[in-house]
Amino acid sequence: LVSQRDAPRGKHVAVGPFNKRGEAERWSNRLRSAGWDARVYFSR
Repeated sequence: LVSQRDAPRGKHVAVGPFNKRGEAERWSNRLRSAGWDARVYFSR
């Protein structure tokens, strides 16, 4: 799931949920290296 959000902390792209934190972090790094302000989340 990918969605644009305004809160919290301003505009960003939200991606997730992921089952594993490592997978979420890999996506975060990939999107940030492409210049996106991205936040990923995973289910605990």
